[in-house]
Amino acid sequence: MLPDLDDGDERPTSLAPDVLDDWNTRFVAQLAAPRAQRISLDRNGRTEHVLLDVSTGAWASLAQEGDGWTVRQGGPVRLWDAVEAHVARWRADGAPALERFEVVVTPEGQTVSWSEV
Repeated sequence: MLPDLDDGDERPTSLAPDVLDDWNTRFVAQLAAPRAQRISLDRNGRTEHVLLDVSTGAWASLAQEGDGWTVRQGGPVRLWDAVEAHVARWRADGAPALERFEVVVTPEGQTVSWSEV
């Protein structure tokens, strides 16, 4: 069941959803929102790109507004804010290739990090 995509908080975003078409960027985004699923919907005469985390009820919907994009988010966490922050940090570090990532698994949990270029 979809959330009410007209609800939530809306703001402009500099990160368009097509960044998720790149496998490396999508991998980094998935670190920020590991349980989120991505769907596209035709709604109100336009295509909306939606991230849903059904386990938490969090969601983000992106739509093009003229030359830019807006994001509307709802639920207990702001999925697109987390994606933007992760992707921005990864890019600021030189967008390291996947072989520069390190996965550490311990009994307490898993961490994923990367080293700068």
